Parts: sequence; structure tokens; C-alpha cells
Amino acid sequence: MLLRRIIGWARILLGVLVLAFPVGSLAADQRVSIGFIATYTPWMAGVASGYYETATGYEIEWREYGSGIEALAALSRGEVQISQIGITPVAGAVSAGLALELF
Repeated sequence: MLLRRIIGWARILLGVLVLAFPVGSLAADQRVSIGFIATYTPWMAGVASGYYETATGYEIEWREYGSGIEALAALSRGEVQISQIGITPVAGAVSAGLALELF
């Protein structure tokens, strides 16, 4: 049962990566930086095993942040192209007028 959940979360993250970076958008440079909050969720197994890199063909630089606010700040500065943030920092950023693409 746990393995099915891990695989399910891995597929979701893989889908997000594919939708976020369609073929050709990074054709010359297939590298991406992805931020995440230091939590223990099933999709992290794919990070540890290199699953996402193998499945997408991208070189992924994973950057861990201690909070959603730190991850949002890194996203705003362009240090990462995509990030897991959490609802509270997103709500604050949207209400402050920060342009975010949510999915």
C-alpha cells in the first residue's frame, strides 16, 4: 500500500514536471532547479532514487528550504523554476500582488 502511494505521488510530480517544462522549452539546456520544503512525503523517494531525472531526462537540482516562505523567496529571486511552497505563503504572496503560476 505504501509503495502504491509513493508511485502515485511520483507520477503526479512527474506530470507536473512534464507540464511545467514542455519538450523544447529547455531544449538547449535540460536543467531545472526545483525547491521543496523539508517534509517527508512519498514523492521524496523519487528524489532520493533519481527517478525524476531518469524519467524526464532533465538534470534536476533539488534545493531544500526550511519553510514555504524561504522557498517562495527563492522562487521570486529566480533561484528555482518550480517549488513546493504550501498554502499560507501562496495566499500571502497572491494577496500582496506577486505574480505566481499555480498548478
